Amino acid sequence: HKISKQSNKGRSPPKRSYTDAELLRLLNGNEQVKGWPTYSYLPDLLILGMFTGAREDELCSLTAETVEMGRSHAILNITDSKTKAGIRFVAITHTAPLGVLKRRLKGLKGTAQVFPELTRGGLDKKLSASAVKAYGRYRRACEVPDGTDFHSYRRNVITVLETAAVGQVPIARFVGHTVGTLAGDTYSEGG
Repeated sequence: HKISKQSNKGRSPPKRSYTDAELLRLLNGNEQVKGWPTYSYLPDLLILGMFTGAREDELCSLTAETVEMGRSHAILNITDSKTKAGIRFVAITHTAPLGVLKRRLKGLKGTAQVFPELTRGGLDKKLSASAVKAYGRYRRACEVPDGTDFHSYRRNVITVLETAAVGQVPIARFVGHTVGTLAGDTYSEGG
């Protein structure tokens, strides 16, 4: 059953994008959070989510062999995705996520995890199991209200791309959604 947003009484608020002020609070963190053991990887995960719109588990599952680093770019080969459309390449050119990747990939080879702090957990044994919970605590400690979560970065990325007049097909392919047309979903090879 689908619940309309107007009659959402007593339930968590509808999911939404982050505001600019909320993004700044998340980027700056707070002193209480900076002492947490999980803090070391959360800011890096946040930066990658903010610039790629990738799902949390897609980022947590990255290995050295799934990231191609160039001098001024990186290409993420997302191979562990919840949907077939989610298997894709994501190009990165901004210095913030490039810095995160360069630092995290230093000395890594092959199947070494980009986020070695993470271990598989939960019923589905995903690498993101502990990161999902840690991120929720982090978000609340930064006083960013419910209605937002890690998936909100996807909403932000899509909104930024739409505002920049990027077409719906390139946006869908960038974030790993189906294209939504017969030609795109049935006949296209995704090139």
